[in-house]
Amino acid sequence: MGKPWIQTVSGKAIDLARPDPSQIDPRDLIHGVAHLCRFTGHVDRFYSVAEHSVQAWMWAGRLGLPTEVCRQALAHDLHEAITGDVASPIKRVLGDTWRRFEGSVEYAVRRRLGLPRVFAPIVRRIDTSLLLVENAQLRREAPGLWAVEGFEMLPKPPTQPLACYSPDLAAFHLEAAMKAGGLL
Repeated sequence: MGKPWIQTVSGKAIDLARPDPSQIDPRDLIHGVAHLCRFTGHVDRFYSVAEHSVQAWMWAGRLGLPTEVCRQALAHDLHEAITGDVASPIKRVLGDTWRRFEGSVEYAVRRRLGLPRVFAPIVRRIDTSLLLVENAQLRREAPGLWAVEGFEMLPKPPTQPLACYSPDLAAFHLEAAMKAGGLL
């Protein structure tokens, strides 16, 4: 067996054992997350990681957070273009092996985009708040399973239903947001 790598849509090879920021093209990230469905595909209609990222960015903006934090909210899941959108219960089963792998890819993506290694804690709160909104709109109710003990939803959630864009439209919106946020 050779070293583990993936080929991106632009033809670049990314070494999964030692991801190098110079191997990462932001447009490949856009394409990848636009074609990646949230909740491991277990939703009533397609909803991409790209649309989720734009929703997180917009929520950060509605909260009046600094530009740098809004950029972090926008980019918080872009590494999933390389790792896939692995559900949290699966991550817990995989444990430290997963954390090391995801962390190395996440760090390479953040370095490529000029972002800090560690994001502001509010980004995680936005992500969790958005998870609850998405779950309510995109999945059949599973009473009690989605309660997050002690978690308080952030104010100013989306006022419109999630659009559930096609991959092409999700990529368009993510690219526009990344340009507006100075990540492209």
